[in-house]
Amino acid sequence: MDNLSSEILRFLKGNPASIHNIAFGFRLQEMLKSDTFPGLSSPILILCIAVLSCSNYNAPTNLIAADHTKPRAVMMTHAYDTMSIPDFFHQLAFNHQQNFYDYHQLEYQNVVDSVQVANTDTSLFRTYFEILAIHKIFTSTGAFNCARGEIISAPYVWHWCAPNPRHDIIELATNKKLKDCKAPSGFHKYASYADIDRTPFIFISEMLSLEPLYSHPDCGVFRTFGWCSEREMAFSCLMETLGYSSKVVVDGNHSWSEIKLSAFDKNKQSYIIVRVDNTFDQIEWLYEKSAATHWEEPIIHKTAKWYNDKAHADSELCALKNHLLLPEAMGRIDKELNTFFSE
Repeated sequence: MDNLSSEILRFLKGNPASIHNIAFGFRLQEMLKSDTFPGLSSPILILCIAVLSCSNYNAPTNLIAADHTKPRAVMMTHAYDTMSIPDFFHQLAFNHQQNFYDYHQLEYQNVVDSVQVANTDTSLFRTYFEILAIHKIFTSTGAFNCARGEIISAPYVWHWCAPNPRHDIIELATNKKLKDCKAPSGFHKYASYADIDRTPFIFISEMLSLEPLYSHPDCGVFRTFGWCSEREMAFSCLMETLGYSSKVVVDGNHSWSEIKLSAFDKNKQSYIIVRVDNTFDQIEWLYEKSAATHWEEPIIHKTAKWYNDKAHADSELCALKNHLLLPEAMGRIDKELNTFFSE
């Protein structure tokens, strides 16, 4: 490899402003190591880089300012064909990973440093921003009634308390209060629709409905709602359909999700535990040098076991995989993400 080629590769690997640059750097490295293009000259290399990187590269938006204000993003409208819920979230996260990177690049770099993974690890990049994107869609901003996240209107609503604020939620289709609506099939032990524990498919499928479904005197109109356990059951269930190992963790009267990832530290397998709180909008990446066998221990806590049984139930997983979404409903979520990044 000549000196110019080495410098070009060093630049690409050291400037991860775009995931396409990183991936292209790896492709170029393999080309140069192989005999695929013997005698490839530096001028031709320069031409190849100009064509390939410009065709794949998204111009970087403004970097995060010192006060962490949101950078001005370049917005793109994405079209979605009819697809399943997991396929949609996977595609949505991919479509917007550059936007999330522009806004969260400092946090991402801190994670790269803390978990001791190479900055050019494209699999970590994709995983990090897929988890982050789905979390930001699911999360509220606090454990109080009507608390919403920054992207969609899915209010936090308390449950199992007196008075129960869910009894004042109105179903828009019938203009009836949920407390006067019969519980759906499979929830016969509950007195009304207002009293059910909202399982993953209910929470997520309603989130992705075309029109608003409910209203509340204090929360306005919305499609889905839930408190901590309902958000985490839905989040963990969706992450399972995307191929992650996820579970709901309970401590006192609060719950959050955890995801276990494999990593490599100097060719030795290690693990990362991602702690995701979809109530308080928090994510923590924890590096585990050991096998993290404690994470696999059987769940004894009765409430936590019930949550995880629901999150991992075949009926819930299959419902998410088999439910087909309307392109217009997927386009709405994509538009709300664009609105968030452009404000």
